[in-house]
Amino acid sequence: MPTLKLKTYRKRTYTLIEMMAVIVLVGFLMNMALLFYYKSRKINSQYTEKAVQIKSVSIVSKYLRGFVHNNGEIFMVKPDKVVFKNGSVIAMADNRLVFTANNVNRSLTLPKGFVAAFALEKNPEEPPCIILDIVMLNSKDQLQLNKFTRIAASAEGEAQ
Repeated sequence: MPTLKLKTYRKRTYTLIEMMAVIVLVGFLMNMALLFYYKSRKINSQYTEKAVQIKSVSIVSKYLRGFVHNNGEIFMVKPDKVVFKNGSVIAMADNRLVFTANNVNRSLTLPKGFVAAFALEKNPEEPPCIILDIVMLNSKDQLQLNKFTRIAASAEGEAQ
């Protein structure tokens, strides 16, 4: 009588070592993906902040030059204030530049982390020029003298 042989098929399963290797590999890839994601968000945030700073300084520059040109001769310049002979004033208040002419105030806010100071520059063959230095502060509120913007505005003719 013939004997019946039963063939047993063993199902191929993954060993614990193979499963652990796959888990470690997936974890490593997720870690790298998250690292690049957060790094790109930080860089994007920095570029966005820089763009806002540049736009703000551009707006302040245009307004300052127009204001100085429209209000004529300068009476007095202090680091935090400019007074014109017609009574108009540009003053620093907190983090804002306040332009006052004919009892009308216009306020422009400087970007976060910036301070400004006025100065007067006189050249013998040119009209006096108001200088507005906008300087960035570092995280310890110290001036970063390598990161500043200088805006010059003249009362006569086109802005410098």
